[in-house]
Amino acid sequence: MSTRQSSARAAAPAGGSPRGVPFVVGLNPVAKLLGLIALAVPPTLSMDRLTSLSMLALTVLVIAPLARVSVVGILVRVWPIVVGALGAVWAVAVGAADSGATLLSIGWLTVSEGSLESGVSMLLRSFALALPAIVVMATTDSSELGDGLAQILKMPQRFVLGAVAALRVVGLINDDVQTLRLARRARGVGSFGTPLARWRANAGLTFALLVQVVRRGARMATTMDARGFSATPRTWAYPSVLAPRDWAALGFCVAFAALVWTAATVTGQLDILWA
Repeated sequence: MSTRQSSARAAAPAGGSPRGVPFVVGLNPVAKLLGLIALAVPPTLSMDRLTSLSMLALTVLVIAPLARVSVVGILVRVWPIVVGALGAVWAVAVGAADSGATLLSIGWLTVSEGSLESGVSMLLRSFALALPAIVVMATTDSSELGDGLAQILKMPQRFVLGAVAALRVVGLINDDVQTLRLARRARGVGSFGTPLARWRANAGLTFALLVQVVRRGARMATTMDARGFSATPRTWAYPSVLAPRDWAALGFCVAFAALVWTAATVTGQLDILWA
């Protein structure tokens, strides 16, 4: 938990909104989660560009400013998705059924206007689904999310506590990578030399990171059991309730998703996946 979030949470009343905290940060994590699910319905069920572009515009023009996340901050967080999405676009453009004029032909690989359009639509859908989730979840504390899942959605506490612990560990992976890289470089097995040597070094680093993560997970599970996290029933340090602003945000997400779906239907751009 960041210092800003922890201090605001301690000072805020139950169900209230702390002052000086961005609107999205002050929302209950359950409201954020349900709102993201509502916003994800149109781009998940339809392949039209209007739906995807509307979700992207909402993220950049509304969600990011309310979360005080800059465009540069968004780009820093989504570059792995961009790389993966570009590869998926190429796969779809090559593998989809050809229609229209042929734009590229390399042996048995062909890219037509129809297949390229399918790839672009898939790219926009990927961003429309990923960007809102990345911006919102980047401003969400894992402990608050666990409180909301257990108290509001009544999810099993063992699952909730395990998920919260896993989210905490994710933040330490980058530090583990840096430590392992420096230790291996000190032993002369760092990522340098020929491309083949670098590939071997990175493969070894990945395996070492996997081993360390498994060991840390085992230690954490034992520690949590020893401290009574597996006992039932348990109490929660902070009450988690949905305040009026949470219901307002959730209602806005549902209304926006319905509006986008209606606009795509009226304009004839709605393209249901199974149609």
